[in-house]
Amino acid sequence: MRHMQVFKKLEESATLFPYFDYAHGYGIPQASYFINPTYEQTPTFTIINTEDSIKIEIKNESFHYAELIQTESIKGQLINQFFHLFDEYTTEYASIKQDKHPYFYFHVENKSGYLDSYKVITVVQKDILTLPKSQFKNKILRFHYRGFTKSINL
Repeated sequence: MRHMQVFKKLEESATLFPYFDYAHGYGIPQASYFINPTYEQTPTFTIINTEDSIKIEIKNESFHYAELIQTESIKGQLINQFFHLFDEYTTEYASIKQDKHPYFYFHVENKSGYLDSYKVITVVQKDILTLPKSQFKNKILRFHYRGFTKSINL
């Protein structure tokens, strides 16, 4: 196997593949890809394609309220802003564990194969994203959540 073939296989084994962006690349290569090559992605979200918009909803079985730990204060201090505390990102409403991967990834790819934009969204509700189609003509929209990636061409 040539070195570029090995490189491509490493990309394919990554946690976000085939999603990519300029901050995360394809994610972290996984040895399990080579050990269990028949792994199939289970859909974790639904794309609702209407006449004028694209709406993304997290599937019930992929959204876990247990990951949202309600907090009102830590050591007697009221929490009013995002801040990092050990392995959690906290708002006044919830702490979200980092190791649970509750992040929804989204990018816009142009005809040349380059990204016009990308976003990483913390999932705190099932109705995660609504996009107007008029802003994404002739673009590829790619979405990734918990091991499942889906692309649509507009």
